[in-house]
Amino acid sequence: MKRADFSEIIRVGIVILILLFLLGILFLLRIKSSQRLFQIQNGVGGRLMDATETMFFLPEKKSVKEGEEFELTILFQADKKIINGADAVIFYDPEAFEITNIQASAQTGEYFKSYLKKKVDKDKKIIKITGYQPKESGALSGEKRFATLKLKAKKKGFYTLSFDFAAGTTNRSTLVEKETGKNLLKKVIGAEIEVK
Repeated sequence: MKRADFSEIIRVGIVILILLFLLGILFLLRIKSSQRLFQIQNGVGGRLMDATETMFFLPEKKSVKEGEEFELTILFQADKKIINGADAVIFYDPEAFEITNIQASAQTGEYFKSYLKKKVDKDKKIIKITGYQPKESGALSGEKRFATLKLKAKKKGFYTLSFDFAAGTTNRSTLVEKETGKNLLKKVIGAEIEVK
């Protein structure tokens, strides 16, 4: 093998390595940017980063099989606040999920004594839950369980359950402060579900 052939092979190898490295960087950047876009659009990501008045699902991500039943718990946090009531208004896909039960009562461990509304509207693709009269008096500390959704996966794909939310409004998802009656909710975090 000639020296010129060997140096040509080395140059081609280096060019291929550089191209593979650049493709790897582009791939990672694309994944990161699509994840960030998903987080921005769906309120998913970094739980409780800067807002303490937050409503979110646990788990935030879940993978289930078609036909499988599973649970999503709705939690909230409002440190050092006295919350007298809350609303969770949730968008979901009724073709992908059947809501088999909404568990929301003081007897099953949720935060509020009374739940006025536990409604599923398949036509509007919305779940509405309203709770009031806390079991505890005084300011909150830590996460509190609001309700638990029991779902059955009906269709393969990637889906999100997201909260209908706009800061300060009272006709969407809320955390209502006892003293002022204002909606203190500042952040919501949806759930990503993969149905296999």
